[in-house]
Amino acid sequence: HAVAALFDRGDLDLLLSSPLSPRAIFMIRGLGIAVGACLVPSLLLLPFAHAGVAVGRVGMIGIYPVVMSLALVSAAIGMALTMTLVRMFGARRAKTIAQIAAALIGAGFFLLSQAQNMLPRRQREALLAWAKNEMQAGGWLSPDSVLWWPVRAMLGEAIPLLLVAGCGVGFFWLVVNLTYRRFVSGTQESVVGGRTRQ
Repeated sequence: HAVAALFDRGDLDLLLSSPLSPRAIFMIRGLGIAVGACLVPSLLLLPFAHAGVAVGRVGMIGIYPVVMSLALVSAAIGMALTMTLVRMFGARRAKTIAQIAAALIGAGFFLLSQAQNMLPRRQREALLAWAKNEMQAGGWLSPDSVLWWPVRAMLGEAIPLLLVAGCGVGFFWLVVNLTYRRFVSGTQESVVGGRTRQ
C-alpha cells in the first residue's frame, strides 16, 4: 500500500510543483496509508468500544486512539521499507520488489499461523510449555508485560494509553522527517524515468 500511495498515482509531479512542501505531501500520503490500515481493525474493534460505553466501561473508548496509533506505526514501517527499497533499487524496481515482498510476507504469516499444526508432537508440547512459562509473572507474555500495553490501553488504562498514542505519533513523525527527501528523489525518478541503481 505504501508503494502504491507514494509512487503509483499520476499527480505527483503536479503536487511537487505546488506551493506545498514535500514534507507536507509525504505526511499527508502517510496519513492516507494509516487511514487505510485502520479500516479493517476499526470494523472489528469499534463495536466493542461502543458496547463498553453502553455498559458503563467508558475507558474502552481508548480503542479509538489505540487503533489509530497502531495504524500510524504500520504506515511508518511501510513507508520506511518503501524508502529503503527505493534507495537500494530505484523507484521503478521498488514497485516490483514490494509486490513480491508483500506476497511472500503474506504467505509467511499464513505459514506461521499454521506452524503449530506442522510441528511434531514433542515440539508442540515444548512450545506449549514455553508459552505457559512466559505467561508467569515477569515473562514476555505475562499480563504486566509491555507487549500487553496496547490491550491495556484499549481497556482505558491511562499510562499505557498515553505511551501507545505517543509512540505511534512519534514514530510516524520520525519516519516522515527522516525519509521525505528520499520520497522527493524517488518521485522525480518515477515521473521522469530516471536511472536505477544497479
